[in-house]
Amino acid sequence: MAAEKFERSLEMPACFINRETTNQIAERIHAIAEEQAQADYYQFLRRAAPGLGLTPDQAIEKYFNDELMRALAAVRKDRCTFISSHGSLQIEGRDVLYDEIPPDPDQVIVDVPGVGGKYLNINLTSDLMRIFPLHSVNKIIIQGQDRNWVNGLYQEFGRLFRIQKKVIRDFFYRWLRPFLFVAIVLLSFTEFRLFSLVDPTFTAFTPLNGLSMVLVFGVLLFNWYLIFSIGGRAIRYVYPYFEFEDRLSERRKDLRKWWVVTVTALYGAGLVAVVKTWW
Repeated sequence: MAAEKFERSLEMPACFINRETTNQIAERIHAIAEEQAQADYYQFLRRAAPGLGLTPDQAIEKYFNDELMRALAAVRKDRCTFISSHGSLQIEGRDVLYDEIPPDPDQVIVDVPGVGGKYLNINLTSDLMRIFPLHSVNKIIIQGQDRNWVNGLYQEFGRLFRIQKKVIRDFFYRWLRPFLFVAIVLLSFTEFRLFSLVDPTFTAFTPLNGLSMVLVFGVLLFNWYLIFSIGGRAIRYVYPYFEFEDRLSERRKDLRKWWVVTVTALYGAGLVAVVKTWW
C-alpha cells in the first residue's frame, strides 16, 4: 500500500524577490536535493558492496566520504530553469548562483524531488498574454509524506512572500481585466470628443448610416486590440508580475515613468470626455 502523501499549494502574489529571499529558497532546495542524493548514494553502496568484497555497512563506512565516487554515483535531481529574452538558463544538480540568473526572467521553473515523497515545485511566469489570471499559475507546490514538513515549508514560504508582495501591483493584476475594460470605454469617449471637435454637428445622438457603423466598430476593435494586446504586453514588460533584485534591466525601469504618464493621460482625458459628453 502506497504511503499517504500530503500537499499544499501556495499562490504567489505579484512580488519583488530580493537576494535574501532567493538565498533562503536556495537553501531549502539544496537541503531537499542533498538528502535525496545521500539516500541514493547509500543505496548505490549497498548494491555495490558484494562486488567490492565488502558488506553493505563496510562499503558505507569506507566510501561514504569519497566525494568523487559520490559525484559519479549519486547525482542531484533538482532542476532550475530561467527563461528570459536575454537568454535562457537551465541548471541541474547544483546550486544556482544569484548572479547567474539572467536579466528580465519571464519564467522560472524549479523541480526538486526528495526522499519520503518530498517534492517542491516553483512555477513563476509573467506571460500575461498566454495565461490570465496570473495568480492561477504562479504557485509553489509542496508535497511529502511528513505532514509537519509540508506545513512547515508552506508557512515559511508564505511568510517570505507576504513580505515581498508588491501590494499595489498585485491589486492591479487581480483586477486587471476590469481596468482594461474601463480603459477601452474611456479611450472611446476621448476619441468621440476629438471627433466632435473636428465635426461640431456630430453628437452622441446622431444617426449612423452603414459606413459610419462600420467605422465605429472598426474603432472599437482597434481600441480593444490597443488596450488588451499592446497594453497587456506593455504592462508585463514595464511591471512584470515578479522581479528579482538587481535583475531587472535599466531599460524597463526607465520606461516606467512614461507608462505612468500614458496611463494617467488616458484615464484623465477619458474622464474629462465622459463629463463633457453628458454634462
